[in-house]
Amino acid sequence: MKIPPGSYTIESFLDYLADNTDELFTREERKWLKVYLIFVRRDWTKLFEEFAPTRLGDIYHIIVGAKGSPGIDFYVYERAPGLLMFFTSSTEEDYEKTLKRFIESTRGITEMWIPPHRIEDAKGLVLSQYKGKIYRFIGRRTSITPTPARTRPEYGRRINYSGMDAGETLKEMQETYGIIPFSLDFAVGDDSFKITNDGLFVLRTINEHTLRIMVTVIDAMLGYQLEMQKLTQGIAATTEFHKIGESTVRIPEIVAAKIRLKAQKLNAVWVERFFGQRRDLLGEELPAQDSEQPEFSFIDTTVVEGSLLYSATVIDEFKGTIFGLSGGEDEMLLVPKHRTTFESFVRFYRNIVEDIDKEAELSILSEQIV
Repeated sequence: MKIPPGSYTIESFLDYLADNTDELFTREERKWLKVYLIFVRRDWTKLFEEFAPTRLGDIYHIIVGAKGSPGIDFYVYERAPGLLMFFTSSTEEDYEKTLKRFIESTRGITEMWIPPHRIEDAKGLVLSQYKGKIYRFIGRRTSITPTPARTRPEYGRRINYSGMDAGETLKEMQETYGIIPFSLDFAVGDDSFKITNDGLFVLRTINEHTLRIMVTVIDAMLGYQLEMQKLTQGIAATTEFHKIGESTVRIPEIVAAKIRLKAQKLNAVWVERFFGQRRDLLGEELPAQDSEQPEFSFIDTTVVEGSLLYSATVIDEFKGTIFGLSGGEDEMLLVPKHRTTFESFVRFYRNIVEDIDKEAELSILSEQIV
């Protein structure tokens, strides 16, 4: 989509989208409005200097290219410090070839993850406040997940369901198979849109009503998201230089974090499966949906049974961050070591919540480790 030059507020920008849908979006080509929510470091404009962003009032226009294909237009709004909204009409495939590839390879930026309980909140808001219905969902349960399931809990599974009874079916799948939804399609009257746990909103009907619903849902989860960003940005390994007499002493300072498991207790088998990432209890390779290249690698692993103790060095394969991991049956300690960047901890915490304990809590240790 191409927005004419001007000086826009977020309100006038959204008004322009709603008033010019026929010119901007083509349903047959899946040229719907897509809004990606992205966490960034505070000095985020430096991240995009190579794309020569153009400022249009409160909105920025950038064109992100991919090798062998034309650039994709994105319009960027800073919804809160460190939280950006990227507007585009391009397909999700084009996003994956351009902006997503840039995000995965660049330090200081990551997709905004919406945890399971916040997806549930968003679902409840749309169903109650706007009388919406779910007509499609995609959910999963990994084979290393100890989340309760009545039927065959030892298996990982992915379910993609469509039907006007999708809301009721989702409840049944959650109870029977332990499915955690990560993509929900809603119908509100004649309007339709999708929300995913990667912070993506897809508006298949673009008008004042759907734009208002999107903004309302985002605002409802804003406080939690900014708190999580603040926590993960606080996990750091830095060096302070102190003057003692005529000498300067280099003192490393480390701020560590803790993940507390509330609904699950770990044992040695679950820890070994988590460290292994790609094998089930019998040592067999996982199905295709569970065997993608892991985001994190674990080396120097130790697991002591009995009163469970474990430790490992964790490597973020995307961003190069290295941190120490240790813990027991209901607690994990994360100690940053090298190339610390906040998004590594967002994504690691996401793995814990989605694969081990959906009620797990992240916090900064009350005292620094020096």
